[in-house]
Amino acid sequence: VQSFNEDFYESLVRESIQNSMDAVYDKSKPVKVKFSFKKLPQLEFPNVFGLGKHIRGCLDTHSTNTKAQKQYGPMMSFFAGGVPKDLDLIVVSDSNTTGMEFDPSNPINPFSAFVRSEGLSVKPSTTAGGSFGFGKAAYFLMSPLRAIMVSTRTQAGDSYFEGVSRLCC
Repeated sequence: VQSFNEDFYESLVRESIQNSMDAVYDKSKPVKVKFSFKKLPQLEFPNVFGLGKHIRGCLDTHSTNTKAQKQYGPMMSFFAGGVPKDLDLIVVSDSNTTGMEFDPSNPINPFSAFVRSEGLSVKPSTTAGGSFGFGKAAYFLMSPLRAIMVSTRTQAGDSYFEGVSRLCC
């Protein structure tokens, strides 16, 4: 988190491009990374917005801890007023990449390392950039709910999707 506090957008762009460049499919063609903006309507996706009760639980559990208040207070403010609102999304997509392989029987795979781990990186080569697994924090820090949704499609055509929130970053 301390590495990405200065400029969230710059960190997200740098980390996204680095991840895509580490997974080039055809080295004779360019990797393309696209950033776009969308909205996730609360009324259409109530389960995503159910994070509010978990954030409230963290605040209540640590009500006398000033660090916890500083961590969870801004997250909880997203739910202030009780009026349904949309969640702004930054969508990062790439092409000419291999996608992230996933093996549910083995936690040491690129998809699990990205979505479910901290400090773990599964890259195709030892010379890949960002091989320590901490760059993914840039994605979580962009979200007021510390949540991301990740989808990938491998060259074999397998697709995987998972949403995750890290209330402690």
